[in-house]
Amino acid sequence: MRNGVEIEGIEFSKAQLMELRDIIECPGWKYLTAIIRQMVETRCTEKLGASQLTAEDLLRLSGVYRGLCEIHNIAAQVINAVEEMRVAERAAEPE
Repeated sequence: MRNGVEIEGIEFSKAQLMELRDIIECPGWKYLTAIIRQMVETRCTEKLGASQLTAEDLLRLSGVYRGLCEIHNIAAQVINAVEEMRVAERAAEPE
């Protein structure tokens, strides 16, 4: 791909990658994902403490947690792609 990078089957332009990177690296994004993780852990702990955790609860909570992990994986791929593009651009610059 000459003008973009493919991540999870979707081609992103350099501008799109830079925009995604800015979102991923902002404090709000990190705060949001931390809140989601804390909510999952708290809900699990509360239900376990009361012995009320059902199979449905486990599936729902594991789905949320798995989704969060997938989001973090894609975010890491975006950040790596941006860094690789920067390295390639620096290498292509005349000295």
